[in-house]
Amino acid sequence: TAFVGERFSIRAVDVATGAVSTLAGVSTAGHSDGSGAVALFTNVTWHAVHPSGFYLLAADKFRVRRVDLCPIKCNAGCNGSYYQTTVSCNPDSYPACAPWTDDNSLLSRVRKSATGAVVQLQESLLTGNRSCGLDVFLPGHSLTIMGKPWGGTVVDCTGTGMRFLNVRGGATVKLVDLTIVGGDSGAGDGGLVSVGNASTLEAVNVFFERGSANLGAGGCLFVSEEASALLSRCSFHQCTAMEGDSVTVQGGSLTMMGGTVEKSSTLGSSVVLRSGANSVDQGTAALHGTRFTGDMGAPGAAGIFIANLNAGEGQSVVLNGSDPVWGDVVFEMAGSHDNYAYATHQQAAAIAGRVRLFNLGATTGGVWNTTGMMVPEGSVVELHGCRGGADGVLVFPGNLSVMGSLSFVGCTPESAQGVMVAKGIVDVRGLLSFGGGGSPGSGSALAVKSGSAVRVLPGGTLALHDNQASEGGGVFLQGSVHVFEGGALDAVNNTASIRGGGLFVCTTGTLSFQKPAGDPEGGPGGGNVTIAGNSAPDGSEVFLAGDAVLLVGPKGMALDNRLSNQLGAEAPCQDFPPPFTLLTEYNSSGCKWECLPDFTLDRTTPATCLNSGGSVPSTLRNVSEAQSAGPYCSPGCRSMHVADGVCNAECLTAGCAWDWRDCWTLDLAAMDQVRPQVHGLKMQRTAASRFALSVTTLGDANGDLVIDAFESLAAFGLSPPQFAMLSEAHGMFATAGRVSEFLVSLLAAVDGASEYAGDVDMAGEVLVRLGDTRHARDLAL
Repeated sequence: TAFVGERFSIRAVDVATGAVSTLAGVSTAGHSDGSGAVALFTNVTWHAVHPSGFYLLAADKFRVRRVDLCPIKCNAGCNGSYYQTTVSCNPDSYPACAPWTDDNSLLSRVRKSATGAVVQLQESLLTGNRSCGLDVFLPGHSLTIMGKPWGGTVVDCTGTGMRFLNVRGGATVKLVDLTIVGGDSGAGDGGLVSVGNASTLEAVNVFFERGSANLGAGGCLFVSEEASALLSRCSFHQCTAMEGDSVTVQGGSLTMMGGTVEKSSTLGSSVVLRSGANSVDQGTAALHGTRFTGDMGAPGAAGIFIANLNAGEGQSVVLNGSDPVWGDVVFEMAGSHDNYAYATHQQAAAIAGRVRLFNLGATTGGVWNTTGMMVPEGSVVELHGCRGGADGVLVFPGNLSVMGSLSFVGCTPESAQGVMVAKGIVDVRGLLSFGGGGSPGSGSALAVKSGSAVRVLPGGTLALHDNQASEGGGVFLQGSVHVFEGGALDAVNNTASIRGGGLFVCTTGTLSFQKPAGDPEGGPGGGNVTIAGNSAPDGSEVFLAGDAVLLVGPKGMALDNRLSNQLGAEAPCQDFPPPFTLLTEYNSSGCKWECLPDFTLDRTTPATCLNSGGSVPSTLRNVSEAQSAGPYCSPGCRSMHVADGVCNAECLTAGCAWDWRDCWTLDLAAMDQVRPQVHGLKMQRTAASRFALSVTTLGDANGDLVIDAFESLAAFGLSPPQFAMLSEAHGMFATAGRVSEFLVSLLAAVDGASEYAGDVDMAGEVLVRLGDTRHARDLAL
């Protein structure tokens, strides 16, 4: 059939026979809606048939008119005593109708509602079959069901054996201020609500409770077949299902703004995303300020947050906590059994905005276990106090891209090799940080598996501080770590109980301060690497096992190797660097190094680096004498460095006036490196008291809590007359009793004066630095 617009009418032409008939309109102008000759047109100028063939659109002067082409049976509707139960456009069948009872029940009110209607509920409680089993399915049909404010209307479907609501056929339903309880999907999906066939559910201030799909998916909510659910300030409580205790999204989309998802079942994950029947239909979720809470209950559940279970293409989740209205996405769980994010496919989970996870735990598979994850620029993801089982806290069989900030604070791997276990490629363009984590008997902060790589790219920082492990307090490296030009690696104050306080490099591992050969990213230079303050019995900073590779970097790059224990190796190169060197190249067959500044090379066997400059003076110099003593006031300390405002550990000698007061306010780990054996008082050395305590206890060589004349001469370079003056002829200093008088006198000697001329406040500072909080002018043990 062809259609022709003839000014005041629409004509139909049978192409096979040539017969012409008037479909709508008459031979005169007018305007009215209706069928056949009842319809009037003013001036039809053009028309077009919709691709479905069900209707055409006609331009009628200033209006666009719709003309239905579907046969009359398709357009037929149920009369006032019946409601429609099917929708179709089959020219050979009328729609199915069923009688309804006008009993003012919720079911009746929904069935007779016109599109766009609002069903306002005044009741506080609705129960039974006439309040459940709602079915909204007509294309384009919209309906709002509104309860009393803030969930004040409870709809209880317990015992009915049916769900509360089914939305399909492209319809839209909005639920407001409801508490929906006790629905059961039987063997199907969606215990309380099911949304499918490109339909839409909007819910505001709705509490979903005790929905059940124990043989299906979506204990409270099931979203499928390109449908969507938009939830604002909604909560899920005590929902149960085989998959997705609270929500399952199968080829649809979920958006949550605010609200709470409570884990209360051991059957399945709280939220499950999976592909629909069409492999291109992916289950997706965007969460804004949503809080996940609850107790896992028992081991063996599939996961607390996202579990991608379909073998099709990967699903995605976007956690967005950056919205100023909805706040952070927070996971705060009481159990320790499940994966909180679990994905098995290639699509990366994008974690956007600010997301915080607290005290999570997993027995296997990791708190996060995904094929890939991306932290976009500007996003902040924090994991606090999380516990990993056999696989660590964060497990990546695939790739991780950190362009924002991903931080682990106080997390422990328990039996795994690392808090984060990398099994693919990790690209760091933002901040990847591990702090205060690990445990002495388990894995490192970061474990890089064999064949995997961490690339610290330009602008990126890998920070590891205050972590602990048995081997590799910061990093346990079986794969490779490359620090590109413009990238930074900071491994500070980590501890290993056996080997490799900062980093442990296995026989298959590579630690490189430069990019891999042929990598198109970054420049040819090296990254900024700081490895300091770490500790371990063997290799306090770095330990190299077997044939491990250390690529120190291009020209100008070096590894500061001050003490004999800082760099450890199972099979060291023939010319292994001694203490006080800068290591510039290392492999199992050869090393290149040079002595630190102020140290000279002694080529005897084995080669060593010795302090440069002068002999040790026999008596204490004051600050003026030390500054004018020549190039060096004692070995390793240049005279120009005395009293220069910077604490120099090598200047903490009598010949250099104990560096005057430059070291008073610092926590001097360097001093222990110069003099590791300190006897006498065993006290906690805080930043305020460290220098003063060290000065007084350093002289007590035999540990008898007093300093005699011989110890004074050896430790402080005090001549017998100086010692007699300072000890006031007592013959000794009691390190616990008269230390304040000794300190004041020693300060006078350093100042080059016969007596201390400082003010009372300065003397008070000295006492505070000694920990004398009672101001009793002594130092209690």
